[in-house]
Amino acid sequence: MVENQPKAVSSDLSKQESLQPAISIDAVDFTRQYHGVKDSDYILPSDVGEQARLEQQILVLKKLFIIDCDSKSSDVVCEGARELLDTPGQKVLDIGCANGWWLNSVGKAYPAAELYGVDLAPSVVEAATQYLPQAKFFAENVVTGLSFDDNTFDYVHQRYLVFGLPKNQYPAVIRELIRVTKSGGWIELVEPDVNTFNAGPVDKQLTTAVHGLIAYRELDKSLGSNLENHIIEAIKDTNIHTDNIKKSTISLPYNWDGPIGEMVARDFKEAYGNMEDYLHKQLGITREEYRNLVDSLFNEWKSFKTFSKYKDFLLDSFDATEYANRIIQTPDGNEFHRTDIASALAKLSLSIDHLNKELHDQVATHYEDLLQQVANLDVLETSLESIRDGINTVNSSFGRVKTKIREMYQQIKDQTDELELVQAGTDMLRHIQRFFALTRRLEVYLNEGGSPGLSQAAGCVKEIEMLLAEVDLTGIEIVDPEIVKLGSLKASIISQGSKELEEGLKSQNQVVIASGLQIFYNLGEISKKTKYIVDEFLTTINKEIQSALNVQTLSKEIKEKHAQTAQGKKGVEIVNVSGLEYTSNLWKRLESLMDILYENTIKCYNLERVLSRKRDPLTQAAYIDQIVEDDMNGVHIVKYYWKSVSQMFEKEIRTAVKFGYPKLLRLFHDLFSRLNIINTSSLNPSTTQNQIKNLENTWTKNFAESTILLKALASFETAYLRESLARLLDPVNQAFPEKSASSSSLSSRPGPTSGRDNVEKLLRAISREFEISKFDTHLFKPVIKNAQKAVNMYTMRSEHSVAADSSVFNVPSGSGTTAASATPSQMVNIDVINSLWALADGIWNIVEDFESHQDELEDGFASGGLLNESIDAVQKLVQSVAESLIAGITRDVELTMVKIHKEDFNRSSKVAANDQSLSQYVIEVGSKLRWVQREIMSRLYCGDDTKEWYKAVGTRLIDFFLRQASLIRPLNTEVGKLKLTTDMTQLEFILNQWISPTSLKLDVAMGSSYKALRSFRQLLFLDMSQVAATHHTADIPKVVVAHHLIVRAHPLIHLPITAFGWTELGYSDWLDVHSEDDAVKLLGQCLNMYMDDVRKQGGREYRVEFVA
Repeated sequence: MVENQPKAVSSDLSKQESLQPAISIDAVDFTRQYHGVKDSDYILPSDVGEQARLEQQILVLKKLFIIDCDSKSSDVVCEGARELLDTPGQKVLDIGCANGWWLNSVGKAYPAAELYGVDLAPSVVEAATQYLPQAKFFAENVVTGLSFDDNTFDYVHQRYLVFGLPKNQYPAVIRELIRVTKSGGWIELVEPDVNTFNAGPVDKQLTTAVHGLIAYRELDKSLGSNLENHIIEAIKDTNIHTDNIKKSTISLPYNWDGPIGEMVARDFKEAYGNMEDYLHKQLGITREEYRNLVDSLFNEWKSFKTFSKYKDFLLDSFDATEYANRIIQTPDGNEFHRTDIASALAKLSLSIDHLNKELHDQVATHYEDLLQQVANLDVLETSLESIRDGINTVNSSFGRVKTKIREMYQQIKDQTDELELVQAGTDMLRHIQRFFALTRRLEVYLNEGGSPGLSQAAGCVKEIEMLLAEVDLTGIEIVDPEIVKLGSLKASIISQGSKELEEGLKSQNQVVIASGLQIFYNLGEISKKTKYIVDEFLTTINKEIQSALNVQTLSKEIKEKHAQTAQGKKGVEIVNVSGLEYTSNLWKRLESLMDILYENTIKCYNLERVLSRKRDPLTQAAYIDQIVEDDMNGVHIVKYYWKSVSQMFEKEIRTAVKFGYPKLLRLFHDLFSRLNIINTSSLNPSTTQNQIKNLENTWTKNFAESTILLKALASFETAYLRESLARLLDPVNQAFPEKSASSSSLSSRPGPTSGRDNVEKLLRAISREFEISKFDTHLFKPVIKNAQKAVNMYTMRSEHSVAADSSVFNVPSGSGTTAASATPSQMVNIDVINSLWALADGIWNIVEDFESHQDELEDGFASGGLLNESIDAVQKLVQSVAESLIAGITRDVELTMVKIHKEDFNRSSKVAANDQSLSQYVIEVGSKLRWVQREIMSRLYCGDDTKEWYKAVGTRLIDFFLRQASLIRPLNTEVGKLKLTTDMTQLEFILNQWISPTSLKLDVAMGSSYKALRSFRQLLFLDMSQVAATHHTADIPKVVVAHHLIVRAHPLIHLPITAFGWTELGYSDWLDVHSEDDAVKLLGQCLNMYMDDVRKQGGREYRVEFVA
């Protein structure tokens, strides 16, 4: 058994050959309930009677497959599937589930299994759902596809769909079952053959009618026998091996061989009865006559001892000895299981007698045909004799013709050989004549001299060589001296062509270069020559690179220079050479090397440019295409050149310029700029636009290939970027040194100024790295990323250094406010805010400065894009720390301001006249705000952000004050209102002092909040009729106005703080997190509570205003 593949089990039950045309379905008078599903060929009904038969059929199959009805094995035939279902959570699917009786049996045996059923008829599915609610049932047609996902089920069962699945659709159905089955799962298929043996006349008559119905529906009457073939057809394009197919075949006794025979007969008799609607029409009899036929089947089956098949004996591999041993051993699954040998012998004897009887009947029926065949044997012998004589005559004629053909063939062959010799001699003479004609023409061209003569002479040499390659002329006396002479002439042509090509490359004269290349093209050696020239360029460059970067010769040169300077000075000895002098001489050598590289690169570019322009007059193919295809392995000359140069530099320059990478890179940029100038200036005034476009494409390609050299410097770039990152991280590490285990959290944080100092160092480092690398985009991008890493590291460490203890939000109160200073935690956070703000501002200045010189950067590349994310992170952290600090301090002030509810605003005029002092809470608020301004806000150097924080604190305190002042109750006396007005005036004075560092006026800074404060002061003294005027309350929040109206109303109308038992501070927090509409709804609930109280007390009207 192969693991991780679906397994298939097939079981076929009977077989017989018979067929008869069926009646039209339209002629059937249906009396039973059928599935009535479109695209379904199922011929059995779906009513209660058929469901009961299917339940009994399950018990029959248990008996047939030797399954104990009372054991846990349930209805699962396959042993492997039983082992699989022992694992909890396995999913089981039953195709053609009917009323779910089979699934119920499986569920009892395996309670942990998940059960699913599929049937055609929705009514059947509905009944199954009611019968077995713990399972899931679906009304689907397996022929048109299931709705389940792939690899869903562990065990799929399908039984007795022989009357529902067309023959040509069965492989597709099996593939659908494989699709929904998990890897390693099982598929169990149980199907019969609709055939019988030892059949009586009634059985034959009914079986023939069923065969006709099956043929009409294009079903498979031998589905049990063909099941294995259907499975093999279904899995031929999958990874499932045929070894995974396990097959079990049994024969069915009809109403004999004990109780099992009776159960089988009863099942088939009821099946025939359920097909009455079709078969009585098929047989042309009445329903009553049909029922009588079906009733007579019991006795007929018993008397004829009808079998389903003799399949074992029909197999080619049948072995009598093996079969006898199987009967004796009677293994599980054998039809003779649990029977004695005598009974088995009796069954076999009965079968043999039946076969003998059948043979006798067949001979008796067809004896006339058999005798006719014997009589025809004499006629056949006569015909064979005539045929034999004809064959002998044909053989004799064939021999005579063969002899004549052989003689004619030999004559033709001899004459053909003579003709071939004559033709060979003629061809040799023709080639010799052509050879001497070409040699004479070669001498004429050489005597002419000049470039045209050399080109034509080269063409003659190539043609002669092609002639000699085609025909071997060596050994001919008049030809051999000319061949020797040809070699010397060719050497002379190559020498003159090389000299002309070298002069053209040196003078950058493309006409001379083209003339030299034409000579080698005519010789057929242009690919070889071009490769040789380029290799010469590379050899020269390699020698110069080795010479320029030779550390020993460089040191020797410097020492000799110092030795000459020190002549005449006795006792002077040069001990070593300074690193600065060594580096200076090295860069001088590199600059000279760039000049040599420039000269050879120009030659290479001109060479490729001429090769791209020159074309073969016949094929119109460019010379360069032939070179690339022949000797350059598909690589263009310039690309090959730059690749080789880059390898040389990568090998020789590694240690010499490890830390001077930007300077080296600038040398190459200067080189490419010079090359670009040369290419641009090489255009003639008469050059057409198309020629200019083609040249520009060539230059673009050449410079794209030159980037190979820059890529070769990648290792130097990596080393430089590593050093650059280290330089950028130095200020970060200085700002946040490693903490020792014994150091406290506060002592390890930077002081009030150390943070900004280190920020300045970091900004200078970033600016310096940008300035060094800005000339090259490919270098500038990773440098920007390094800067981003440094900024992110500073931001992360700053975030970790932020203090979060309770002392951050403490504001001293009482007499200690004047002398108290900010806590260490507050100072740390202030320093973090200032440092981060300075960092963000400095980076923006650097970015703006570099973007203002954007024309110096390639491709319009700008640094801001990559640093935006880091700047945003810094600014978010600044706002987070600052807002947390200010919010905590503001909360402390709010706790003081909420003491307004401890003041007495309902005093008499006499008492108030003796007490003209301010409320205590106002005095404390003023003291705390002055302390916050002195110790916190004055230390923040964050530009416009500091102003915004001033405005945010002032606005919040006004809003909070209005909210709390509108909740004061009772507020019925003029004295109380005047006292509150005095407090408001003092608060306005305090806020004026608070906002003064921003140079803004209070009404401008506080905006709508300040207008609400002024309007609320007037609201206190308005009559109820005046309150309704819009201009009096337009600037005041709706909630504050509503509070004030409730305060002035009847005492039984409660505010939320009394209605729901909240504190004034808690109610304010609730308002902070809810919208104004939510607050109005809450106040509406308070009014509803008052109205409910009035109704409960039997009141007839509501009191809008209460007069004390």
